[in-house]
Amino acid sequence: MAKARRGGGFCCYCKRGPLLPSGGLGKLAMTKDHVNPRANGGGRWVPCCRQCNGLKGCLPPPEWFWFIDNHPAYWKTFRNHVEVTRAVAAEMARRVRAGEAPISNNLLGSPLAPEPSRGTWNA
Repeated sequence: MAKARRGGGFCCYCKRGPLLPSGGLGKLAMTKDHVNPRANGGGRWVPCCRQCNGLKGCLPPPEWFWFIDNHPAYWKTFRNHVEVTRAVAAEMARRVRAGEAPISNNLLGSPLAPEPSRGTWNA
């Protein structure tokens, strides 16, 4: 349970505690999530619930934080990381068609963003 204590016992993404009303763990059991996916060399991790970890999948921080900001009750609406990835891809395509800035340029000031020397995306 040391993983859960690191973040005060709450998921750093949805801010929900690890216990269900019935007292069981279920989808809210605490896990650790690599802020940058391990496939991209991510070594820094944060405590999060199993459901958020599964929904995030391999999304890099800018896309994930955009998704959280624009879908406040995402854990109720989206069932798996494929649906989340499709929502992010649709927004990215919309921005390209509209000539707007990409998602990754909008969220570089996030407190969970990696340090510039360890970052995996360009500003």
